[in-house]
Amino acid sequence: MVKAPQITAGFWRARLDINARRAIFHQWEQLERSGCIDNFRIAARQKEGFREGYFFADSDAYKWLDAASRILGEAPDPQLSTLVEEFITLLEELTMKTNMAMMDAGLRVLFNGDDMAFKTGPMMNPKVLDEMFGPSYTRITKAVHDRGGRVLLHSCGDNTKLFDLFIKWGFDGGHSYENTSNVDIEYEKKTHGDRFTIVGGVGVDYILTERSKPKEVVDETKRLLRMCAPGGRFLLGPVHDHPDMDIEKVKIMLETAWEYGAYPIRA
Repeated sequence: MVKAPQITAGFWRARLDINARRAIFHQWEQLERSGCIDNFRIAARQKEGFREGYFFADSDAYKWLDAASRILGEAPDPQLSTLVEEFITLLEELTMKTNMAMMDAGLRVLFNGDDMAFKTGPMMNPKVLDEMFGPSYTRITKAVHDRGGRVLLHSCGDNTKLFDLFIKWGFDGGHSYENTSNVDIEYEKKTHGDRFTIVGGVGVDYILTERSKPKEVVDETKRLLRMCAPGGRFLLGPVHDHPDMDIEKVKIMLETAWEYGAYPIRA
């Protein structure tokens, strides 16, 4: 078994050390100075005001969190750990207040999104992911359940090694079971299908595009219904919302589901 390579000296080691000791803290200072972090505080009602900057600027903070998490995975640092924990707590409060506001408006099934995997597997060691984010997710799902709701999680890629965590944290189901990743939707139905609702499954790389034939859409929809619908806990749908999707193919998918998706499954 080949282990992950370790950079211990030379050109890249020096730069990794600079990132860990200086650059990551300078980046946080710039996020604060630009108002990016304050936008999260305003949205979480921790601070009065109106958001500033570009609408996509929040992604800079998430990129910082990604970089900081990777640094901590290699070299623990109390100061950096504190910043990460404070930001995760802020994100938890924002998510919690958003969810509760949606439930106040009458919604009972909520969708939270947080990509955690590449097409080949988790972005982070599952143990580290659980330690850093598990407590927040558990509190978020409990708050929804306490009000009689259900909460689903979107995470692209191959989440095979993460589904047990999603269930542990209290999520009722997940999207997207991306067909172009290594995830095996049939295996997941057999393994977790009685505890975790499968949402998605229909590919947007070909099946739901102009390039596919109507019969291919029908056949793939029926295949997924046969595989995942028995026993319930399956919501058929695209694996993504993508500009390449052909609305006519989406219509065929829905018509096929209406014709063959009623119980008992006849697909």
